[in-house]
This record gives sequence, structure tokens and C-alpha cells, in this order.
Amino acid sequence: MKKIKLIALPLVAALCLGGAACTKNGADQAPEITGVVDRMCAVGAVCDLIDGVAALDREDGDITPSMEITVDGETVGFYATFNEEKDYEVKYKVADSKGHITETTATVSAIARDEYKKFDLVDFGGFEVKTSGAAILSSQSVIGDGAASLYTFKVSNAAADTDAVFTRTYKLKSGTDYTVKYYVKSNVAGTAKAKINDGEPVDLEVIEGDNVFTLTYSVPEGEAEETDVKIDILFGGLGANIEWTFDKAVAEHVTEEITLVKGTNVHDRFDGTSGEVTVAEDGKSATLKINSASTERWRGGMFINTGLALSAGTKYTVSYDLTAEKTGFGVALENKQWEAKRYGYASIENEGDFHQENEITPDENGGLWLYVESGDSVNEITISNLKVTGGSQSGTGTQTVSETFTCANTFKMFAANGAPNYVQWVDGKLIYEVEKFGDTDWHNKIEGPQFFVDTSGVEFMISFRAKATAPVLCTWVGPKSGGWDPNLIWQQFKLSETERVYTFKGNESDMSNHQFEWQFGFASNMKYENVKIEISDIVIYWQNGILDD
Repeated sequence: MKKIKLIALPLVAALCLGGAACTKNGADQAPEITGVVDRMCAVGAVCDLIDGVAALDREDGDITPSMEITVDGETVGFYATFNEEKDYEVKYKVADSKGHITETTATVSAIARDEYKKFDLVDFGGFEVKTSGAAILSSQSVIGDGAASLYTFKVSNAAADTDAVFTRTYKLKSGTDYTVKYYVKSNVAGTAKAKINDGEPVDLEVIEGDNVFTLTYSVPEGEAEETDVKIDILFGGLGANIEWTFDKAVAEHVTEEITLVKGTNVHDRFDGTSGEVTVAEDGKSATLKINSASTERWRGGMFINTGLALSAGTKYTVSYDLTAEKTGFGVALENKQWEAKRYGYASIENEGDFHQENEITPDENGGLWLYVESGDSVNEITISNLKVTGGSQSGTGTQTVSETFTCANTFKMFAANGAPNYVQWVDGKLIYEVEKFGDTDWHNKIEGPQFFVDTSGVEFMISFRAKATAPVLCTWVGPKSGGWDPNLIWQQFKLSETERVYTFKGNESDMSNHQFEWQFGFASNMKYENVKIEISDIVIYWQNGILDD
């Protein structure tokens, strides 16, 4: 690697020593360039050539902004991208008001690292706002996380329907009828339009306040189990300045009642008991006949697989008709056939014909099986008209499964004194506005998404752009598995009003998760108020290893 060299012109400037002024017949001092070091940068990454560099002149003061930087003789700005793996000569040159010139050189070694991941700062759950014409997507923000998240976007200068489009592609079951509902709060009233795939647009009446847009669509039969279905909400015609807050979209697929087929979704079990299971030709009923029983009534019975995929947190009603010769048995609602997690249980104390309903709310996604127990005596049990209703759509003879799509805040904000905890995404930048700073590191902290190092000995680099409206102190760390480790990346610096690129190098010794953290909770920052911090272009580069989400 090339040595750093310093050339000062004119030479007489070097004779002014010890901080004393030159004689009246001598020339004033040439400027001084400090902080120039050899650097390493990933091929294809933006390298901040001015990081830590300053040009100071005894007479003119700080003249860093007038510095000229060249790479292999070609003039560049303060940032440069190196597209070839090699050493580049970077020359720094500055002149003061008297024309005295100082030059120094350093080497940037561009190394071949693959780009592992470029982070989108907020995960909008596959939703996207597209603008055209004069319309501008002026901001996007997410409050909350997961199912509790609210996604707000603002569009200005819209004039026509197609100027602003809220779009998403869903994977829906082929050959299935769907009802899709969007829950949206609007600041304006009017008429928007909805378009599914290449179909004709339909009108959506929009009121000022809370709206529920309901769409229906029959997914065509296909070779694949799932089909891509694109839904566009065209809302640009609502006016020049539109603000929508999106809560959630719920896709409900509705089919006929469950058909029972022996050996397909109806299975028998006889363990210490004897009997048989039969299914009616129309598939509407199944009968469990017990010839000999056990004191452990669960040891024999009939499994029924509904084939449904239940969503966590959604209420479902499982209804069926029963005919039983005797009491003393039960019907269990479970997530699978063997070693199952139980959603609910109905202990049957009636004999004869009756209707049974059980409400369940799974705490995790899963299937739905029924197990009709044999009971503790000889019995004949017939279950018929099995239906499952769920979500907001219900009614006899229908089965509804609800799939809720939400956006997620992948960057969590921690703020002192109960300040708002939110992410705003404007022009490709993460915006964090801090009213007041706390004096503890986790006050006013941005905690970012994780990345996983899948093997030992991985060297990686992380870079991002950042700036702030005040010179706030920041500690950037890459905690390992949510904890602290001597080898983790740890860097403290002050953000400036001029956007800069920050690059850190790490070396992982084993498989582990890491995450991003920017910490601003310091006593030294408490003198600043209403500070806006911007972060963008977060990229991980790696070499000699495998990284994954």
C-alpha cells in the first residue's frame, strides 16, 4: 500500500515554525491538510473520501469545502465509487486566498466484496405507492409493529386517478372466491377506483374519515396451488393533497361446507377399542360406530381434517350437527392429527339429535382437525353439516378463512419521556425527529433489522449515509444476538449537517444474529432540541462467508 506523502508549496512556508508569524518580508503560511489516511472500500460501494479530513489555514481558517480531490488524476467530489478491484491513488489539494497550495496523497484499496443486502428501511408488507404525472409521494411512515401497525402516506399534486396508486400482489388460492377488505382512513372524500389484475376498474366511494373498501374476486383455476393476484387502488383523483392511513387488508376466501371423504380427510383410530367409520355418499356426514369401548374414551375415535389454514388471532366458529345414542364422549378441536395442540373441546352430555357450536381463536397459525372420541361405552355417533366460519364474513353454509396482510416497522424507535415512536420514510431516507434527548443510551435509540452470519470467520463491512440538523453524538453498534460481545462493531462519532458515508468493518467468529443500532441518548446531546436525523443507503458487504436473513 502506498505511503501517505505531504507536499507543501511554496517551500518558504515550511520556515514559519513554532506557531510564530513569519517575518514581514516572508510569505504567510501554506494551509495544512489533516486526517488523510489510507482507506479500504468495497467495490461498487460509495466511499467517503472526506471522512476525518480537514484543510486549515492560519490566515483563512477552515477551507475544507474548497478542497479538490482527484482519483488517479480524475477530479471527483467528496464521495467516490470504485468499480474495479485495485489500489487507487487519491490526491487532496487545497489553496488558500494567497494562492499557496498544499497537496497530500493516500491510497484507497477497493476490495471485491459482494453486496449482501441493501435494506429498505421500512417493510410495508408488500404494499407500494406509485405516482405519475406531477404527483409526488411526499412521505411514508409506519406507527406500531405487525398487526398493530398503521401505514400513512401523503401524496401531493395529484390530479387524475392514475397519478397515485396503492398496489400489492397477493398469493391467493387458485379456483377460490375471495372477498378482500381494505381499512383506510382518508383526509378527503370523493371517488377512487379499484382494479384487480387486468380487469375493468370499479368505483370506490371514499368518505372523510374511516373507510372499508370491499372487493370480490374469483381466482381462476390454475396448475399451481396459488396464483398471483394484483390489486391496485387508484386514488389520485381525490385531489392535490391526499393523506391516507392504512390499517390492514383482509382477504377472506369463501367456499361451500366441508365435504367428508373416507381415507382422504376422515380417518379412524381404534386403540384398545373396536368399531368402524362410514361416510355418507353425499359427503355431508360421517358415522363412528363403537363395538367395544375403553375406560379411556380418547383411545378410539374418528379424525376429520378440515383442510383449513387458520390465522392466529382470528375468531372462528366451528359448527356441526350430532346424533348420538349415548352421552359420555367428546369432540376435540386441534391443530393436527397427532401430538396436537388443542384449540377447544366439547364434552357431549346430550343424546339424540342436536346442533353444536364452538368458538376458537388460535394463538398461532395452523390447521384444523376434529377428533370425535369413542366414549366410554358402546355408541353410535354421527357428525354432519360441518362448517367453519371466521373473520368478518359468516353465515350458514359458508366456510371463511381470513388472511390479514399488514405492514411492519422493521426499525424500532426508542424515545425518552414518552416521545412518539415512529419511522418516516421520505425520498429514500429514514427520518427520525427528536424533540428532546435523554441521557441514557437507549433513550432516543434506533434499533434496526437483523442480519444473520451463517458461518464462522466472516469478514463484513456495513455502510450507510447519515446527517443531522445538529452535531449530535452517536454510538453505532452491531449487537450480537441482542447482547454485547468484545468483537462487535462499536463506533462513536458526531453527525454533521453535511451528509456523510460511514463504513465499519466486522469479523464474526461464529454463527449469530446481529442488528443495527444508532444510539443518541447522551447527556451531551440534551442541549439540542427538535433535531432531525436522516439515515439512508444501508448496505452490508461480505467476503469469505455466507450471510442470510
